[in-house]
Amino acid sequence: MKAIVTGMIATFPLGGVAWDYVQYAVGLERLGFEVYYLEDTGWVTYSPIEKQLVEEPTYGIEFLRQTLSMFSPSLANRWHLRAMNGRTFGMDTESFSRIAREAELFLNVSGGTLMRDEYLGCARKVMIDTDPGLNQFVLFPRQDAAEPWPGGKNYRAHDFFFSFAERIGKEDCILPSLGIQWRPTRQPVLLDSWCPRGPATSWTTVMSWKSLLEVLE
Repeated sequence: MKAIVTGMIATFPLGGVAWDYVQYAVGLERLGFEVYYLEDTGWVTYSPIEKQLVEEPTYGIEFLRQTLSMFSPSLANRWHLRAMNGRTFGMDTESFSRIAREAELFLNVSGGTLMRDEYLGCARKVMIDTDPGLNQFVLFPRQDAAEPWPGGKNYRAHDFFFSFAERIGKEDCILPSLGIQWRPTRQPVLLDSWCPRGPATSWTTVMSWKSLLEVLE
């Protein structure tokens, strides 16, 4: 069985972002799938060296190679990335398009990968909504209001929809369902990749969408 897992490891080449996607890919490998990684956001990438968004994904490509190689020898050779300028890296476009047609599962984690025509042949196109709230209130309504994207479809082209918002669709949840049947899901965790520690004495967190929304304007 073949599966494609999408992500943004090269787009935002940072440790926390890599974990978001690699745990899906490696997890499916352990379940017996032949897994391929795809990154095709149609967007610029972040360079930690330059501390800014750039069009040339040189840093991100190397970070992606190292990340996949570290977790899986097979994934190290089974990836395809299309940059904003149309350049491709990893597997060639023709080979990856064939894999997309053959795959039993196309798992679009975060919905960050563009739904190009060549990816639509997969029988089970699944979107994982990892940013509930931002997606339902901001990004998805923007896509619904926009002109059809040439060469592909918007988020509604998926066959199944899962969300980290476990109450979405229920009467007590204020998130709009947008006419979609959402299924609850949670982030997979590779337990053997983490070292357990005792409980901390305090817990703090900082969360804001402001900077992200400014970038997306």
